[in-house]
Amino acid sequence: MGKKFMLVGIVALLFSLSGSFVLAQNSISSNTNYKDFESFVKKDIGVDIHVYEKADIPQQNKKQVASSFLKDKLAKYDISGGNISSISNDAIPENIQVISFNNENDAAKYIVEYIENDQTVGLSNSAAMTAMVLTSYTRNYKVLVERPTPLNRIDINTRGTYSTSSSGYSYFTTVQSPWFTFSGVTVGMEVVTNSTWKTLVNGGLSAQIGGSYTKKQYILINGFIQLYSTTKNTTKTITPTGS
Repeated sequence: MGKKFMLVGIVALLFSLSGSFVLAQNSISSNTNYKDFESFVKKDIGVDIHVYEKADIPQQNKKQVASSFLKDKLAKYDISGGNISSISNDAIPENIQVISFNNENDAAKYIVEYIENDQTVGLSNSAAMTAMVLTSYTRNYKVLVERPTPLNRIDINTRGTYSTSSSGYSYFTTVQSPWFTFSGVTVGMEVVTNSTWKTLVNGGLSAQIGGSYTKKQYILINGFIQLYSTTKNTTKTITPTGS
């Protein structure tokens, strides 16, 4: 559903959030800074949320909500690949927030739209030239893997060196081990790298970079903290002069 928003609207929203949100999973100092994100989610998918810093999470209710309830709601959307576990406040990383929902239905809708939904359609990759010496070039490669929401992105990155022959063919001489980055408005979510790999193809005319990563969404329902995690694999092909 988030795909329907015009890019200009997303850019405008990101600009308006620039004073409130910190990229790449940095902590945000005050809960009031999350109001724009909460409003965006309400407008985008019709779900009421509240974002809490770890230190501000309300005390858990005596009656705890079973994680199986959320799993049952997700099954109605044909979502069964993720893991749901009950965790304590101490298990939440210091720089990660928790998103509170009124009920399991709202949490399931959020997960379906923003965790399991692929929002990469129409988006381009980028590569930046960082150094150049004669016919040997070194550059950074950044390839879009997915957009969990319209406001953030997961990329796989590497740094490669290639040479260009007199006949105009370019081929990699080395490609470094890749790494994942998670940027944008990263409220309540973290991305953990499990493994990465790379290989040269056709004598270096191209290279494949890939890896496994886990998205972790921290959820609060009725004062009870739950962690939804899903692991995905990706393989991307890059060429010396493009991504």
